[in-house]
Amino acid sequence: MHKAKKESKESAKAVNLDAQRARGPCPIPDGLPKSREELEEEEKARMPDSPYTKLLRAKGTHPVWYSTTLDY
Repeated sequence: MHKAKKESKESAKAVNLDAQRARGPCPIPDGLPKSREELEEEEKARMPDSPYTKLLRAKGTHPVWYSTTLDY
């Protein structure tokens, strides 16, 4: 019983070490501006606007589902 518990802890430690190695030697900093390639990739991945959304943007109002204020 104790042996199985010890082995499970060791395997969990090994998984955690593998996860840390996969992330890299140092953390990726937050708040850096996106590169031109990242911005272009996001623009290509965007879904095209519907005619309704285009109309609302032209009028200067937001769709009902879009909240300008934070909900939390």
